[in-house]
Amino acid sequence: MKIAILLSDLTVQGGGDRQAVYLARELQEMGHDLTVYTPAFDGGCYPDVCSRLRIVVTGKHPSAALMPSRRLRAFLDMRRMARGIEDGFDVLNPHHWPPHWAAVSAARRMARRPAIVWMCNDPPWPPDAARGLSPRALLRRLFFRYDSAAVQEIDRVVVLSRYAKGILDATYGIDAAVVRSGVDIEALRLGPGGDAGEIRRRRRIPADCFLVLALGILMPHRRIEDALEAVASLLNEGRRLHLLIAGSPEQYPEYAYSLREMARRLRITEHVTFAGAVDENELKLYYHACDAFLFPNENQTWALAVIEAMACGKPVVVSRGAAVQEVLEDGKTALLVPPRDPDAIAAALRRLMDGPGLAAQVAGNGQRFVADTFSWRRYAQSMLAIFEEHVAKGVVEAAGEKAA
Repeated sequence: MKIAILLSDLTVQGGGDRQAVYLARELQEMGHDLTVYTPAFDGGCYPDVCSRLRIVVTGKHPSAALMPSRRLRAFLDMRRMARGIEDGFDVLNPHHWPPHWAAVSAARRMARRPAIVWMCNDPPWPPDAARGLSPRALLRRLFFRYDSAAVQEIDRVVVLSRYAKGILDATYGIDAAVVRSGVDIEALRLGPGGDAGEIRRRRRIPADCFLVLALGILMPHRRIEDALEAVASLLNEGRRLHLLIAGSPEQYPEYAYSLREMARRLRITEHVTFAGAVDENELKLYYHACDAFLFPNENQTWALAVIEAMACGKPVVVSRGAAVQEVLEDGKTALLVPPRDPDAIAAALRRLMDGPGLAAQVAGNGQRFVADTFSWRRYAQSMLAIFEEHVAKGVVEAAGEKAA
């Protein structure tokens, strides 16, 4: 099967981008003909995987940088991408927002229409997307209508969670499919000679303190401020712990700056480390270095980092605002806390610090659950089944039209 995976860019090592390129890798290893299309590609983005893929960079539209609106810039880039997608694909598989625009536009001009399967990692529109009378609101409404019309030409929309499915179904009036993402358990193992203490030494974090890791591109919905408040509360109790925040600050620099300022105001700067972006090859070192993994996010459609931390045998504290909680069991595979609740986070971390037996039990249960449930190959097989279903459906429909 000839498959094109479409991405809005491939310049930042985020969980959704990892999901797309690992899917491409698995499908290619299964014998399928894969091409990845993107307007921008940084060769340092997942080099071990991307170096083995055919990646076509369609480039940014020359006028996109002059556009004041993010949606206008995206529209121009997607039009350019659509023109760069060659004919003859069986499946166009856009990821995120807005590569599905390029997929629909490209499919319209192809001699044989490919199946379009959109993996929508994050719902692109807020509930009030079509409200308001300001110029900005009117432009948003225009794009919402354009977007909604494009979605009606997509054969299948896939999401990662029931939470995301509810939003997509309500937004577009469709029935999205839920397919869980994968994880590369073997790649996350330290292996012989692996050093779980390397990150502590490199970041000068005391070996005798309880290390809490929060990992992900720094965005407002990460709610890292809740983690800072929880850590400050525990430090005020006289506990020894350290918060390691790993993730690129480049996409939302104002938010990253506000977190540093908050740590300063709380007088906990010496107990907090901002590590910045983490190289893919070193990701597992961060997971293995920590005593607990914290994910305080809200409005999160999945949480690959949580699954990876569990695969590394770490107890996880997870906000119920993250959709990954749909597959977790409180007190067994994770400690679940309400969103925006620093006191609950502090209580969960306190339980782990005071109860090493509980921490080991949650970590062990979580690691076994991930090993039994998630892999990139399973994810690829589930996506492939959807591809095959809609390719076969398209063949039948084309034959019917020809006969008529």
